[in-house]
Amino acid sequence: MRISLLIGICEYFSVAINSTDLKGEHFIFGLRTRVFRYKDYCVLPNVIQSKMSLGLNYYKRITLVLHADQKYLDKTISYQVDSWDGPVSLAVVIPSVSINKSIPATIEKITGLVTDVKGKLSVHIVYRWPMNCKEVSLENGWHVLSSALYPANTARNIARMLSRTKYLLIADYSHIFSLNFERQMSKLAEEVLHVNSKTVLVFRIFEANTTASRLLFID
Repeated sequence: MRISLLIGICEYFSVAINSTDLKGEHFIFGLRTRVFRYKDYCVLPNVIQSKMSLGLNYYKRITLVLHADQKYLDKTISYQVDSWDGPVSLAVVIPSVSINKSIPATIEKITGLVTDVKGKLSVHIVYRWPMNCKEVSLENGWHVLSSALYPANTARNIARMLSRTKYLLIADYSHIFSLNFERQMSKLAEEVLHVNSKTVLVFRIFEANTTASRLLFID
């Protein structure tokens, strides 16, 4: 193995979404949600909402912030959720396809990949919209606009803003964490960041052989 990256955990101060950006409440494929605008994109938050995001018991945990293109969702997300003890906030970007097919397909795919999908994982749908996020029926076969480049920063920021814990770890979709990592780091974060909230906890990321069959355990 070799070190490939340094990454950090920081204390998160929530930024409220402007109420003027919130559109009316929607019932989309049986889901109760609201749509809001972020930059050039529209967001359907919490199409899957984790139990951990609903209570204050998990406020001092670390949310793993992830994002991915819908086309590349695979079993990696199950590895992420299984190895992470805290909440996971995932922003999924929908490409230029019919949105009324993409939303249920995305939810079905993630549900099939993650065993206890509502235990830890919250999923947010991100898409470009031709009418400024105007309230229209999303079930009438509307097509979202394509984007030349994958909006990595936008998706990352959305997953971050929709997190509800005190601490965040922003990672790439391909990062897999050692077992017990979040529990140990959340304790350390409480001890260290309580003294100075501007501190960032830095840790090392290693490249692992693709044939590795198990995760390391942190004592």
